[in-house]
Amino acid sequence: MIKYPVAHIRQKGVDLVIVLLDTSFGKMSPTAKAEILRMLQQNAQAAGLRGAVVPIWDRGDGRAEFLADRQLIPIIQNLTLQTVHANINRELIIKSGIPAAAMNDKAAVATPVSRAQGGVVSVVAEIADCAVQIDGSFVGNIPAKVRLKDGKHVVEVKKDGFKTYRQEIEITDGSEILLRPVMEKTDPLMTPFSENVNLQGAMDQRGKLGESQRKHRVGMVTLLFSDLVGSTKLKQDLGDHDAVAIMQRHHSIVRDILGRFPTGEEISTAGDSFFLAFAKPSDAVKFSLLLQAKLRELNKGSRTPILDRIGIHVGEVFIEENQGPGKPKDMYGIQVDTCARVMSLGDGDQILMTRFAYDNARQVLKNQQVEGVGPLAWLTHGEYDMKGVEDPLEICEVGEVGRAVLKAPGNSEKAQKHNSGEQVEAPAEQPHVVVSTRSSAPISPFRRQG
Repeated sequence: MIKYPVAHIRQKGVDLVIVLLDTSFGKMSPTAKAEILRMLQQNAQAAGLRGAVVPIWDRGDGRAEFLADRQLIPIIQNLTLQTVHANINRELIIKSGIPAAAMNDKAAVATPVSRAQGGVVSVVAEIADCAVQIDGSFVGNIPAKVRLKDGKHVVEVKKDGFKTYRQEIEITDGSEILLRPVMEKTDPLMTPFSENVNLQGAMDQRGKLGESQRKHRVGMVTLLFSDLVGSTKLKQDLGDHDAVAIMQRHHSIVRDILGRFPTGEEISTAGDSFFLAFAKPSDAVKFSLLLQAKLRELNKGSRTPILDRIGIHVGEVFIEENQGPGKPKDMYGIQVDTCARVMSLGDGDQILMTRFAYDNARQVLKNQQVEGVGPLAWLTHGEYDMKGVEDPLEICEVGEVGRAVLKAPGNSEKAQKHNSGEQVEAPAEQPHVVVSTRSSAPISPFRRQG
């Protein structure tokens, strides 16, 4: 049995299964390469990995080389080993033997590449389309995630109209660094001197501009909606007085757990629902697991169990800072509505999320023990068409093994299982070409879009 690390991604609207191989693959004969590729295609299809299989390897000088259909060259020609390593999110297990043509090849049998040594730096910012440079080389736009070798590196974030952000970091083996640069605008009112310039008017305009920027901004946020299932029945069974007491206890539990997360915020509460925001998907998932575990404990022996359904989504939202009394902050935008739709798919005691939040949280939490929570199951349920959301979203789930719901959501009026109408066929014989690349480009984590 051989395990191959895979970056299952979507690049320029095309699903790709990028398989990392050892340098020895490049020394094989064309016949042996074709046999290995066919083996990878068959096993990827059997494993449910949708997309074009593209083997990639180090040609010996640190640059990527890959085997791909000619029509894929414009899509993958800028991929690098560095960015592929940083986006590994699957493992392809080959149980069958190596093809005879490859075994008879004089070159070494193709072997998988282990994850690169060093660490990962992720760069996110509230300003979109910022260019990220590391050690003077462009590595992609915000948000960027790059694997680096051990040692010191210089990260720069640039955008026209903003001051360049510069930060020196030190990478050690296994380190994960998150940078959140605050991009400062260059002064839009500084113009070449003219006798006709109204200095007082310019200063007034600058003051109004600064006040507006302080109150309104756009940011990338992890959104979380929770909803107490069956609250109406609860009131019918217990009466308003006892039901309200239970709901108040529920709200106290939510806020108590939220208080353990410095990056977590309560944006709003409506009856039996909460709208929360976190800086990191892993914090949102950890909060959800702790909340569900606490509610299960509370429900022991109770005839009226309290069950929450939770939806998590990462997106760019419009943030309004409120200076007066009341709520300090509001968030608006289609991403907020999307998160609410994800929550509405779930049942009580279920945690659902979209793909980016799932991949990020799973990577961070896979080696962590969440206090009071047993072994976790991470599931993907496929794509769903959401009412009011243009593209289908891949819905995923996390939960405690043996206790959480852990089942695919059913269809409803507001969301239905997506049917792409695609037929899965055996890999066809197509011409392939080997291409190498020098430059780098950002890779978006795999998100099925139909």
